[in-house]
Amino acid sequence: MSLQYIMNMFISEHVQLKGCFMGLIKDKKEKTRQKIHKNALVLFEEKGFQKATMREIAKKSNIAVGTLYNYYNSKDSLIMNILEEKFEEIPINNFNVVDKFRDDNNFKPLDMLYYWLNQYLDMFFFLDKQNLREFLKIMFSNEEYMKRGVRMDEIALEDLTKILEFLDGRNKLKKNTDIKKASYSIYSLLLGQTLGYLFYFENMTEKQFEKDIKDMIKMFYNGIKKY
Repeated sequence: MSLQYIMNMFISEHVQLKGCFMGLIKDKKEKTRQKIHKNALVLFEEKGFQKATMREIAKKSNIAVGTLYNYYNSKDSLIMNILEEKFEEIPINNFNVVDKFRDDNNFKPLDMLYYWLNQYLDMFFFLDKQNLREFLKIMFSNEEYMKRGVRMDEIALEDLTKILEFLDGRNKLKKNTDIKKASYSIYSLLLGQTLGYLFYFENMTEKQFEKDIKDMIKMFYNGIKKY
């Protein structure tokens, strides 16, 4: 056995061990990050976003305050990351629902649109009304957050467009329906109703909000569906 062979074996094992070690560190960081998210949401619900502090979030997560700031430099950054993570999960679920209906000739198109809607309602309503208001204020507070918010809108529109393209391919829509404009119109209904729910209709409940937006989507779909 040559010296070169032994050295190559040593280097190979060292690289493998380093890879395993880095993997363990990455897993630990991800678990800590998820723990921070979970406990932050609990505190936001209990005390409200404004009153909950980074120190309290760190304490509830059993980590040092300095460690928390290594992950997020502010509460604003923390809540933005929580929302973005939830948005990233939605396209996977929407892809699954399109795939589910692909071989079903008796599916109801509105069921697909409502499924898309419910994914976003679940994301919106994991925060109460006051905390959602605070989140919107944060999103419009600086250019970076606004760009990230725009990207979340783009994700929602991309998903909705895919669903409408699927329906068009199944001959469920009127001929020459502009899919992009239709997607934008439906999403605009959701945004408009959301703003009304948060800032204008103080007594509107989540249940009423959901019913109203579903009625609006149904009315719009009836205007573009093929009879």
